[in-house]
Amino acid sequence: MPKFLGNVLVELQQCTVTLGGRTVLSSVDFTLRAGERWALFGPNGAGKTLLLKLLRGDIWPTPDGRELRRYHFDGEISTQPRDLKHHLAYVGPERQDKYVRLGWNLRVSEVVITGLFDEDIPLTAPSRAQRARVQRALRRFGIWSLRRRRMLTLSYGQRRLVLVARAFVSDAQVLLLDEVFNGLDAAVKRKLRKALEARGGPPTWLITSHRPHELPRTVNRWARMHDGRLTMTSRENVLIAKPRDPLPSIPPTPLSKPRRPRAASDWLVRIEGASLYRAYRPVIQNLDWTLTRGVHWGVLGANGVGKSTVLSLIYGDLHPALGGSIARSGHARGAPIEAWKRRVGWMSPELQADYF
Repeated sequence: MPKFLGNVLVELQQCTVTLGGRTVLSSVDFTLRAGERWALFGPNGAGKTLLLKLLRGDIWPTPDGRELRRYHFDGEISTQPRDLKHHLAYVGPERQDKYVRLGWNLRVSEVVITGLFDEDIPLTAPSRAQRARVQRALRRFGIWSLRRRRMLTLSYGQRRLVLVARAFVSDAQVLLLDEVFNGLDAAVKRKLRKALEARGGPPTWLITSHRPHELPRTVNRWARMHDGRLTMTSRENVLIAKPRDPLPSIPPTPLSKPRRPRAASDWLVRIEGASLYRAYRPVIQNLDWTLTRGVHWGVLGANGVGKSTVLSLIYGDLHPALGGSIARSGHARGAPIEAWKRRVGWMSPELQADYF
């Protein structure tokens, strides 16, 4: 294991977390030093997100007389995270879901500005230099054109990228990135990797992930979680445990040439000439598509091109603009849409946010 000479920033000793009578983190020992770039792996439910929360001070270790959590910032040592959280910026699904749950429909530029002051909503006016820093971050991550858009009008991946930009403009010494690559298209992943690898970028960070091949090349420490226990590992061990599983090459089927149903009873959904607008912006235009029984579709595309919008149209949360139509098998035109929804299974990040 390589030696690191950076100063200690956060240290955990014998930290256990118990929630609902269940031990979710067990006797964790962990030291984060300046300049370390950690990759943390483990299955769902292993405790990765809880470890990040414990590091930032969003949850407390269960007191048993052995636990110690200590912060080394501003030339002082403290066991109280309350006034030190601005040193540790967090980006992850739960932070993103908060905007949905609380209806924080801020402009993109406003969201990024809040990162300057570690605020949830804009309370502090930025200086000219700080505004310039925000503008550089918006351009760096390719979201300058979105700066006036409202947060809740963006796609899931676009919102994630806005929160990444928010973290990058902060003065945080540590970035805690929880499954941050999830929901990002290939081009955006490359931008984020480049930002994390760049000289002058954030020197210290910890990323949780299931996919070692998508991580920056500058990872220099590796760890694994299982059943709430943390163990150190190596890059070689992670790559052996997680071999590359390339997707098969499948030629796309253009939606403009829908598959003809074999019989009148085969079709489930027929979309003809459908256009959809979100916040007065055209998202889908002149869509013709027929879904037939027994056909399984994969809808691919970059962040913000309308994939989730199409699913919302099929499900019944959206309706085509004037001139387009959608017909659903067994569902009479004008009938309550709830009857159709009971026949459709629906899963989305926004749905998950409602459970918090």
